[in-house]
Amino acid sequence: TATLTWKAAVFIAVMCCALAALLGALVHVSVTRQTVDDAREKALVRLGEVTDLYEAGEPLPRFAGVDPPGLPAPLRAL
Repeated sequence: TATLTWKAAVFIAVMCCALAALLGALVHVSVTRQTVDDAREKALVRLGEVTDLYEAGEPLPRFAGVDPPGLPAPLRAL
């Protein structure tokens, strides 16, 4: 029975570790998705505001610019 007790203890420990890893991965994916969605929403709101200002002929805020030099090539191609 001692070996059975050890086997049960090891099994329970392994299952707890597997469950903790699974829950950690699920939380990580969920938080990453939420962060990306929030960042995308903020970027689209700022883009809409700056577009309205540009179309109205108003001066652009300091964070905005038309074809800035630091813009990555794939974004510039869009």
